[in-house]
Parts: sequence; C-alpha cells; structure tokens
Amino acid sequence: MRRTYTAALLMVFTGWTLALAACSSDDSHSCSDTCDKADTYRCSGSMIQKCVMNDGCLTWTDDHDCSSDGRQCVEKPENMTASCVSAQPANNSNNGSNNGSNNGSNNGSNNNSTDPCSGVDCSGHGTCSVQGNQAVCSCESGYTSAGPEGLECVPAGGASSCDGITCSGHGTCQEWPNEGEAVCICDSGYTPSGPHGLDCVPTSVVCISGPLNPPYDADDDGQTETEFTPQSEECEMYELLNRTRASHDPEGAPECHRPLMWNVQWAAHGRNHSVKMKDQGGLFHDDYPYGQNCAYGCGPDCEMDMYMNGSDEPHCPDLSHHCNIMRCSFSEVGIGYAPPPSDRYWNTQNFL
Repeated sequence: MRRTYTAALLMVFTGWTLALAACSSDDSHSCSDTCDKADTYRCSGSMIQKCVMNDGCLTWTDDHDCSSDGRQCVEKPENMTASCVSAQPANNSNNGSNNGSNNGSNNGSNNNSTDPCSGVDCSGHGTCSVQGNQAVCSCESGYTSAGPEGLECVPAGGASSCDGITCSGHGTCQEWPNEGEAVCICDSGYTPSGPHGLDCVPTSVVCISGPLNPPYDADDDGQTETEFTPQSEECEMYELLNRTRASHDPEGAPECHRPLMWNVQWAAHGRNHSVKMKDQGGLFHDDYPYGQNCAYGCGPDCEMDMYMNGSDEPHCPDLSHHCNIMRCSFSEVGIGYAPPPSDRYWNTQNFL
C-alpha cells in the first residue's frame, strides 16, 4: 500500500506571511530491529547506532562508524549513550606516550596515573584543577568551558578561524570568511553547547527539559504545566536547524552560522500552537516572539529541506522560511510538535 501526504509551510516575520506547499510519499512496511526510546544510542561493533522514528517505527539506525578514524565504540548504559574513543594501547612501560614521555598522557608509561587532570590541557587556554575527584577547566579571560565534559576552553564570543578548534571530536570546523565566523558542523546526535558554536555535545545535553515561568498549557489540554519536556522530533528538528545554519552557504547574503540556543518557554508555546493547528486542520500564525515557521505533513528532515530549498525560499534579507532560520538577529529558538498520535507532523518554530 502506498500512502501520500500533503505538506505545507507557513512563515511570519514582523507581521508578514508566506505559504508554500509540497508533496512527499512513502511505502508502508513492518517494523524491524526496533528499540524502546528515541534519541538513545548503542554500539554494534564499531558502529554507533541511534534509536530514531522511521515511518512510525522506533528502529536502530547506523549513525557513525568509529573505525573510520581508528577509534572504537563504547556504550554508557547508565545514560543510554555511546561514543567513539581512542583505542587504548596495552599497558606496557615501553610503549611510550602519544605526546612524549613527560606530557602526563594517560597512555604509555603514565597509564596508571590517578590524576584526573592527567592529559587535560584545557585547549591551551585554561588551567585544570581537581574538584570532587573530577577534572575542571578554569578558562582564561575571554574563553569559556565547552565540550561534553567541559574540558575545552573556546573563545566565548566565537571565532573567525578554525585553528585549535576540535569540535570535541564529533564534528568538523567550517570557516566562513565573508561572515567572519568559524563554526562546528556537528555529527548526527550532536549540537553546539553554546552560542559560540565551537564544540559538539550530545543534543540531549542542550535540548532539555526545563521549568515554565510562568506555568503554561503546553499540550493545549486544559492542564497547566510547570515544566516542559521535549519530544524526540523537537530535539531532532533543533539539531537539524543548527547543523543547517553551520553548513549552509549564504552565497554572499547577510546570513549567520552560529547556533541558536534552546528556549524551553517558547518550545512549550510552539507545541501548544502546533496542537491548535492540528485540531483546527490548518496552518495559521499566533503567539510568537519575533518570527515563526509552521509546517505539517512530513517529518523534520523533509520539513527542513522545504524550509531551505523549496520554491520561493530566497536568501536573507528577503522574507522566507529560509531567512528565518538563517537570520543574524535571532539567537534562540523554541520548537514544538503536536504530540502523537497524529496522522501528520504539525510543527512550529518560534524565533527570538
């Protein structure tokens, strides 16, 4: 059986609106290699696999092959994540160190070191100290801690050069000379931790639950909530949005690449608006800060492609969904999907 969906988009910025429509289709199929919770990870040999929603099924999908750069996959069952780590050499006093015998590396002759700061250089812009048996980087003035464990020091205001930027080993640094920006294009499952855009941490670290102040009826069910917890589609779209900003070529247009930060309050408003659109059966604009994109009909990947590459989607400064995503004046975004069950994806992006 073949199912056909109609997808539509609607956009607003300072009172102007724009709409377009497109179509996509898929084939129904039975679920295989299923998993229990979206946005969790496991190892399959050297491959990191991610639990994602595919056509109504939660399935394990290949995400990144650690062996492609000589690393191995290690699971962390306590928080259902997996990461690529450097393969450790055998504990042999004659092995030497990757960086010399006196650099305090955990490899080679210093394998048995119990100093948590061993091998931590804070990106050359900070000092490592031990607090509660954990390594902590105190960064120089003008730098801020970054990375999954906070052990990198990157320019707090962003950078124009990729020199010294590792993207935490989970992305690729891209320089945009015309815009004077260097940003990390993060791997799947990762996004920058701050507006500097110079590290890559698990998306679940940034797209997080948070208190609602004031309390708000995020699900439009008559019940006021004091906390908002994002769904997998909301975090997937957030990750896609920042990867798009980092990687999209503006072709000389006044567009920016650094990431937008997650706004819990406006994500709750976005979900409420998406539920209202679903219940009323159509797209409309309401309850937004400075800009809003709305869509229904297909998942995050499809919607992002239409936002950026659909007909009549010009670069900034022209009015478009594309420009809302790439606009330099925005610094935060809240993303909300109507909760399942639903015959279509109903999505709202609130920009501020």
